[in-house]
Amino acid sequence: MIDFFKGTILLFEVGVAILLIALVLLHGPKGEGLGSIGGEARLFTSPQGSTSGLTKFTAYVAVVFIVLALLMGIFW
Repeated sequence: MIDFFKGTILLFEVGVAILLIALVLLHGPKGEGLGSIGGEARLFTSPQGSTSGLTKFTAYVAVVFIVLALLMGIFW
């Protein structure tokens, strides 16, 4: 029973990690960074209306990831 629980936590951890990576990559650039040299950063900006919901959802997924990581640290 414990091995099933460990495997389930590990499976959810991998899924949440992949989702978290995808969500971070969906975020638009906050500053221009090195793109300010040639003005290229402005070409890839996204609409600002969805950033608030995306930021909240990313934060919730990050909290789930941390909780699962703590569970793995306790039970492993």
